[in-house]
Amino acid sequence: MEITSSSAMIQFSDGKNRKIAVSHFTTLQPAAPGSFLPPPEVPVVMKAARVARVPKAAKKKL
Repeated sequence: MEITSSSAMIQFSDGKNRKIAVSHFTTLQPAAPGSFLPPPEVPVVMKAARVARVPKAAKKKL
């Protein structure tokens, strides 16, 4: 996903992104070809709209 001079960002089959430091590159080994699992589909959750706040000065007038 992203490679810099000090690390690499890798997306794993569990759907998580992990940053690996350059010092660990020599210990990485490729996965078995049949072990890949596509990332799990995460449903999109819509957040409720925020209600506008009434400023304190306006509350005092009410």
